[in-house]
Amino acid sequence: MSTCSTLLGHCAHHQAQRAAIAIATGLLPLFTALPSHAEPMQLAVQGRLVTVGGQAAPDGNYAMAIGLFSQQVGGATVFEENFLAVTVQAGVFAEQLGAAKVPLDAVMFAEGKPLWVGVLIGKDELPRVPLHKVVFAAHASYAAAAKVSADLQCSGCVGANDLDPTALAPYALKAELATVAASGKYTDLLSIPKLADVAYSGAYGDLSELPTLAKIGTACGTGLWVKGLKADGGLDCAAIGDFLPLKGGTVAGTLAVDGELALGKSLISGGKFAVLDLTKTACTADNQGQVSVAAANQKLYYCDGKAWQRFATCTAVCPNAGLVGCGLPLTDSCGDACKGNGTFCGGGQSCSNDKCLAAPGTQNNPASSCQALKTALPATASGLFWLDPDGGQITNAFETWCEMQLAGGGWTLLTVIGTDARPTQFTGGTSPRAGATFYGKANAAVGDILASTKNNTGIVHFSVQGKALFENSIGREVMAYAAGDADDYLLVALPKSCNPFDPAVACAENSITGLKLTDSAGKVVTANGQMCNAIGDPCGYNEVGFHLLDGADNHGSCLCHQTGAGTGTQGLGRMWTTFHSADGGYWGKGIHSAWKGSMDQPGALLIR
Repeated sequence: MSTCSTLLGHCAHHQAQRAAIAIATGLLPLFTALPSHAEPMQLAVQGRLVTVGGQAAPDGNYAMAIGLFSQQVGGATVFEENFLAVTVQAGVFAEQLGAAKVPLDAVMFAEGKPLWVGVLIGKDELPRVPLHKVVFAAHASYAAAAKVSADLQCSGCVGANDLDPTALAPYALKAELATVAASGKYTDLLSIPKLADVAYSGAYGDLSELPTLAKIGTACGTGLWVKGLKADGGLDCAAIGDFLPLKGGTVAGTLAVDGELALGKSLISGGKFAVLDLTKTACTADNQGQVSVAAANQKLYYCDGKAWQRFATCTAVCPNAGLVGCGLPLTDSCGDACKGNGTFCGGGQSCSNDKCLAAPGTQNNPASSCQALKTALPATASGLFWLDPDGGQITNAFETWCEMQLAGGGWTLLTVIGTDARPTQFTGGTSPRAGATFYGKANAAVGDILASTKNNTGIVHFSVQGKALFENSIGREVMAYAAGDADDYLLVALPKSCNPFDPAVACAENSITGLKLTDSAGKVVTANGQMCNAIGDPCGYNEVGFHLLDGADNHGSCLCHQTGAGTGTQGLGRMWTTFHSADGGYWGKGIHSAWKGSMDQPGALLIR
């Protein structure tokens, strides 16, 4: 059952604990004032606190409020007084009402009406007990004071002479009284008791069992309150949490705080801002920082000391990374962090590792291959680009043609066997291979080999290093393009076992076989092709580039060659063969292939 009381402004629950309360009264001083202004008095209250289980409450100091009520349940207090720390030992407590700053006026007892004593401990009000009749001796004292008052009017008063002498017989005569009764002197007492020294001196030092006094000039400090005194006179300080129950419990009603309410590390759960009519609530320095909900629109406002300011709302939307500078953190429209950083770079640059770099495929930012460039930028058109296939220092990067449309794109141009004038040797070495060294100049003309309208005459001879491109390629796909009157290509995937573009490696004949060559229409030209090269050929032909044949070598004395008589495919012949003899006679014939069109025509070799 809950009972509301004005004590400390709380509603209390009686089930928390029980108490036995005994009331003793001491009326100090004597009443000498007029009835309308009775003298203050003190009322001793003593009780015993027990737990719900009937055990004495733990020893300690308890915050209490003690009040007098005109009814047993409910109602307002006739008198109330609050105590911050009441000592409880073995469950027993004792306190004096009217001894502090709150006066207890005897006039409240003048009518002799019943009164009840209520005690509030922490959040719990204990069951009220009736005030015993001995207290109402104050009524008699009040009447005695009134008798000597000039305001008292007597009608039909009885004098001493009107009394029956027999009625006075039980009372002593003045002459029969002891001397002290008339003089009131201590020295007229019979059997004078021995008094303590303090009774004669009045000195504090003559007291026995001196009480402990607080040390002068000490204080508990910020956020603490005085719980009691230590044995040495020091202050026994406690945190605010020792006074108000911070773990569990509920404070009902309005908690008014005059000053700052410091929560420290405490968490606030629940609660809400009050709804106010801001047109009637002024914003001044007195309520600066107040947050309230406006009754007019249910929006949140705060007082800046001069005017009410509305809180802004936002919708968390992350920006497009491409519109934010490269490397800058992305934040949404509410100012919170989004995932990732911006990627925008101007001037044709690209963002890499949060830095703006030159566009991929440029000299300052070469790509590893045309296929890597195609993957990174799918819309890249065919043209000249810088590559660094070994991924090391870009000082060895080179420029070549990237074919981005033909056969899915991503093809790196290794070699062009053109129709322009050429020396008797490919690059000046004894037996250079196609793509083994650099030859010619990288310009737009090298790409003409792949254009049917331009590849009949004037094709520029060209070659780049293909060793690292082959090693770093995933599929090692090779395109052998026959230009001139053929304008078609063959595709083949080479094994990793031998790198035909490494000048230090010889791929032996009849060792790499079973290759499937398909044309641009997807037709399988042969499923038994082979790849080989022949440095130092005994027939006098030093291989330049490498051979893609439609079958095993059957020439006999010459290496990596094939004759029509052995296979019956003279019309097919070699798919890609470039070589020279001592007289240089074959240099003017382009690639040596009878696959389509004439036997010797311009051609190109590409890899991805």
